[in-house]
Amino acid sequence: MLLIVDECSMVDKTLGEDLLSFGKPILVLGDPAQLPPVYGEGFFTKAAPTPCITAGTETLFRQAPMTAHDYMLKAIHDIDELLGKGYAKQHSELIAAYMQTAAIDFGAAIIARAIEGISGALEGIEFTLRHETISSLAQSFTQPPDGGRDA
Repeated sequence: MLLIVDECSMVDKTLGEDLLSFGKPILVLGDPAQLPPVYGEGFFTKAAPTPCITAGTETLFRQAPMTAHDYMLKAIHDIDELLGKGYAKQHSELIAAYMQTAAIDFGAAIIARAIEGISGALEGIEFTLRHETISSLAQSFTQPPDGGRDA
């Protein structure tokens, strides 16, 4: 089991300790520059957890397949295609809603991609552990009961 905590800047000490008490790996996601919890300090943002993967704004913009300008053009095109030419410019709230939805979808895609990467790493660890266990068992069956010592 893997616990996933989004908006980790909102987790205070009490909640953070409760989450750790499960003894399960925790993936925390969030921006440490966001608002702190209502009470106390951010449990996961006070000090960087280990291991810690960070992605700054430059990384996210470099990875983004489309720019905000492209999103806006796509929003205008799609809205006009569905509701008639010029409709998007007359209803800018639809462009904003479209762009907000696209940003949420993009954020979800980034999280899904990160989880896929973590899953792959965990599968690699599982394979290594399984291989080491099988090797140890095979070795124990091939050694004589006295450990190979001469009597």
